[in-house]
Amino acid sequence: LKLINSANYSFKSEIKSIKQALALLGEKEIKKWLYLIAFKTMAEDKPEIIIINSLTRAKFAEIISDKMGRGYSSYNAYLLGMLSMVDLILDRPLGQILEELLIPIEVKSALNGINNSYRKLLNLIVEYEKGQWDEVSKISKELNLDEKSLPKAYYEAIFYAKA
Repeated sequence: LKLINSANYSFKSEIKSIKQALALLGEKEIKKWLYLIAFKTMAEDKPEIIIINSLTRAKFAEIISDKMGRGYSSYNAYLLGMLSMVDLILDRPLGQILEELLIPIEVKSALNGINNSYRKLLNLIVEYEKGQWDEVSKISKELNLDEKSLPKAYYEAIFYAKA
């Protein structure tokens, strides 16, 4: 309830029950919160930068997927970004972790390195982080994405991750 009543959502009146929060935000947004809480709990003994980078990737992926149009789920994109560094948090091979998770097959495949649209999205994010602008341009074209929108989206993602 503390999260929903924060400045991120700015509802006119205070939300006082979980039922009310569910009704206002919807199942997918609540699931994202739960993933976030679980993720932060798992990473308590890890450097904070891993969490910040994971959340930045999650939000960046979500924002980009919204700009990519139909066929892309912002929820799946958020999961993709968040889970892209889960192996560093759990100190286990990513493939092994993914076998245990019930996540959409497109996301699981992308994280396992199988080339699909979500894998291209993850590649775009990683290349953007590394400053590989030629690759960013190439992947943006493949995804039919205006690369001029990326800096603002990345800034928004960083702001989200540090909030």
